[in-house]
Parts: sequence; C-alpha cells; structure tokens
Amino acid sequence: MGGIRHPFTLKRLAAFSWCFHCERVNKTAAWLSNGWECPSCGAYAELWTWGDVRKIVSSYPGVPTVGGLYALYR
Repeated sequence: MGGIRHPFTLKRLAAFSWCFHCERVNKTAAWLSNGWECPSCGAYAELWTWGDVRKIVSSYPGVPTVGGLYALYR
C-alpha cells in the first residue's frame, strides 16, 4: 500500500495532480492537506495524476509548474 491515494478510487497518486475543474496543477500533498479540495479553486476531489494528463497531451513537461494552467483540450 503506501503513498498518497485518491479518496474515492484509491488509485496511487504521483507528486503532482491536475484539477479537472480549473485545469491547474498542484502538488498532491497540497490537495491532501486541503481536505482533498483543489488548492487553486476548491473543487472537491476532481484530480487526475499529472502522468494521466500527459498521456492525453504529451507535449506538456514532465515536471509541471505548480499553479500552472494546462488545458486538457487545446
């Protein structure tokens, strides 16, 4: 087990998570310490791992800018 897991899916999460609501990236630990609300917009548990976002938009950097806006469909 170990590591940080999504509160609903229990999927293991990476260091960075992306918000489906506001399309911003934050550290996953910031989501956890914020009660699973997005640190940027307050949406509850609408997070994807950064790696999953990069599977859709492969041109995004391996290490995102915290608080950076990354549209899923451009």
